[in-house]
Amino acid sequence: MKIKSFFFLGVTLMVCQVALAKPKNAEFTRPNSVTIYRDGYAYFEENLKLGKNNELTVRLPAQTDVTSIKASVGNISLRNLEVEAIYKEESKKIRQFDLDSKRVIEKVEKIKTLEGYILYLRKRGAAGVKNVILNYGSSGISWTPRLDVTIEDKRRVALELTALIDNQAFDLRDCRVYLASGAGNMSSKIYFESARYQTSSITPQSSRAADVVYDLGRQNIPKDKTTLITFLTGKSRYKKKIIWNTDTRERVRGMILTQNPFKLPLCPAKTNLYDQARLISQDYVEWAPAGGPIALAAGNATGIVIERSVVTKENLARKAKARPFNHAIKFTVTNNSDEDVAVEVIMQKRMGSRHKTIYKFKKEPNRRPGQLMIWELAMKKGQREVIAFSFDSEYQSFSGYQSYEKARFFM
Repeated sequence: MKIKSFFFLGVTLMVCQVALAKPKNAEFTRPNSVTIYRDGYAYFEENLKLGKNNELTVRLPAQTDVTSIKASVGNISLRNLEVEAIYKEESKKIRQFDLDSKRVIEKVEKIKTLEGYILYLRKRGAAGVKNVILNYGSSGISWTPRLDVTIEDKRRVALELTALIDNQAFDLRDCRVYLASGAGNMSSKIYFESARYQTSSITPQSSRAADVVYDLGRQNIPKDKTTLITFLTGKSRYKKKIIWNTDTRERVRGMILTQNPFKLPLCPAKTNLYDQARLISQDYVEWAPAGGPIALAAGNATGIVIERSVVTKENLARKAKARPFNHAIKFTVTNNSDEDVAVEVIMQKRMGSRHKTIYKFKKEPNRRPGQLMIWELAMKKGQREVIAFSFDSEYQSFSGYQSYEKARFFM
């Protein structure tokens, strides 16, 4: 591929070894389809027809990645492509203060701006197939997913996945739009064929790292605007859950637990949670397969009263030995709301540096993932639950608690 440049000075001049049409006569690209990535890169495909003498001239935008341009007739790639850069020069007056003459001097500077590219291609050999498939990448267009979740009643939520498409490249008219959840960049090799998926043909992936491509059909995406397109809608049942992370003092969070109702995987997205028309909270959801779980923060919980007490006692007779401090902890949860709720009480295990921490529970944790202990409480209206346990440790105090009580005992 040859890349040359020329200047646009009112009258366009082209310097090329072959006779080309003037740039003003070259039609601007009108892609049939585009795959838009989330990092400001897009890959276009356009179906063109060869003109007289099996030649073709088309104008491409200034954001085009010229190294990505490919043209093919059937399964045969065309190699004799030439790309011309179009520049526009403008004169601009600049005022500067001259220290020697102590006066303001005006001078004219010429500013050169890239206007775009002209692609010229020729199919060698006898006349026959006239259809050419043109592929190229371009920056200046990206999309951001947004998931809107609305609580309709005590059982169901409505979910809408919307694409916010920021187009700074050029107008797209009646163009088939695909949205890729992954990233494409100027240096990577992107194959458009691997990104073609129909909505009904995508197989849900089990890997959290898997990307998904959404088919929006034919759309008009104007330049220099943010276009909002809602392309997936569905409804799902939900449950409320209250999360009390005891290491964050008295902060109690509400959660909405639901499922992905779409036939496609849900890509990571910013989330707005509404109760009817009132915005409750904003969150960020991770990748979820079709039918997979979705957890949304629902703001601070109301109607849940929590209490925590920590009593630390030092056994002086064991001061020279391991674990001389005993910590008695009690968590109290009261449901004063007008409905039954599920509550999770979470505490991080306290570890010693030299000796294993020994716990004694009156109510065993339901789960112990990693370094966490989790109690799951199904609470009726007005119900009160107490979680009490103790442990011996070499440390007198731990971070994350408000108060301690110290007592001395002799054995």
